[in-house]
Amino acid sequence: MKCYLLILVLFPIVSKAQQATDFIRQAMTSNGQWEGVKAFKYATNRDVYNPFQSYDYHHPKEEKDVYDISVDLVNNRYMHHSISHYPGGYTFNTIRIGRDSIFYVYDAVGSRTGKSLFKLNGSFYSSNYRNALANIPYYILEETLNSHDSLQLERVGQEVVIRRTLKSGSQELWLDAQTGRLHKNSNIAGNNVSTQYFEEYTRINGYWVAQKIRQLLNDKLVFTDHLTTFNINDAVSPEVFNLPVGYHVEEEMNKPLIAKEIAQDIFLVEKVDDDRNVIFINMEDYVVVTEAPVSAEVTGSVIALIHQTLPGKPIKYVHLSHFHKDHIAGIRKFIAEGAAIVCTPSMEKPVRDLLAGITPTFVFFKDHKIISDSKHRIDLFEVPNSHAQGLSFMYLPKESIIFEGDLLALPEDATLTPAIPVSREFYQYLKRNKLPYKRIIGHHGLSDITSRMFDGIIAK
Repeated sequence: MKCYLLILVLFPIVSKAQQATDFIRQAMTSNGQWEGVKAFKYATNRDVYNPFQSYDYHHPKEEKDVYDISVDLVNNRYMHHSISHYPGGYTFNTIRIGRDSIFYVYDAVGSRTGKSLFKLNGSFYSSNYRNALANIPYYILEETLNSHDSLQLERVGQEVVIRRTLKSGSQELWLDAQTGRLHKNSNIAGNNVSTQYFEEYTRINGYWVAQKIRQLLNDKLVFTDHLTTFNINDAVSPEVFNLPVGYHVEEEMNKPLIAKEIAQDIFLVEKVDDDRNVIFINMEDYVVVTEAPVSAEVTGSVIALIHQTLPGKPIKYVHLSHFHKDHIAGIRKFIAEGAAIVCTPSMEKPVRDLLAGITPTFVFFKDHKIISDSKHRIDLFEVPNSHAQGLSFMYLPKESIIFEGDLLALPEDATLTPAIPVSREFYQYLKRNKLPYKRIIGHHGLSDITSRMFDGIIAK
């Protein structure tokens, strides 16, 4: 009862004249003595419902992920360890470390990027530092208070809304008028609204902590975090910020893209967004491209390289292997070029949803499609698989080259990792349909996988 009375003293009925900054300060105090925290760590179990990373876009199944975060506020260091699962057997075990204003990323088990330690400068350190604090309401309020953005306060029923004007849009913080606890954080950018809900607050060692955090995008649930551990100060070991032993540092990221002619009129672009490969084919009168990766900016850089390599040649077709967002997020750029999307019918809905009002031209196919002229033949095959409904790959029979997205991925250092289910499905499809090949180019990782290598990982 005494605690309840104290809260009432801290949070009297809010008047319209009350300044937003005053209320934020009071709300920060109500969360506990966070200003004295030197370090903290917490872990969550995450239930993921992202349709753009699911097997079936219309009926996404829950994936179970794990997150472990440690932050040293005194020395401005952080560690973010995630174990993420994707359909088809993919498990990404990734550690991100920020220290000395530098951001490092590595694969804890080597299955995706081998023994590479990626060293990234610039905004990567600060943006990922903010991400490490993003599940703690106190630091959301602190960042808002210390910003130079315009803030407005409004009383809505039993809640106080702090509205913040950002360069990219706006933010709304919804807090309980009496307790000052943050329960809703919305970021609005154009037609997209990303919202966090902080629920099931519990007082742990004098600090109010949300046991459940839901993340929504445009009112659709993306994931739910369930807090499993939470510790303050001495529980954080300095060793968690150490860099791994035996890894080689990759410093030169975001190098200028180069189009490498790997066969006549077949061009390979490696290191797209540092971790991706794209190919484009110079047909008689037009160009065929694979994938629209990551963002408009990344895809735009690929398009610029195509025009530089083949000036005056229009891009007629872009083949999208499947609907996962990292493969299609830049599709607007190809549509602006007048290109038609070649894909299976299951991709129509996610692509249209992503484009939000822009009308693309689709060329649908089921099972098998051929694009050819007097110079080249391109075969597109739909593969029964467990990674993404309607997934297809590109086969160049004359050159004995396959380009595929997420059916098979090996680290760039050619480590032969054991095959996961989707890779076994792909292997059996190639054998069953008697498709000979000399080289497989994965959209991720290694761009030269031989048939012997594929046999080797299947045998593991």
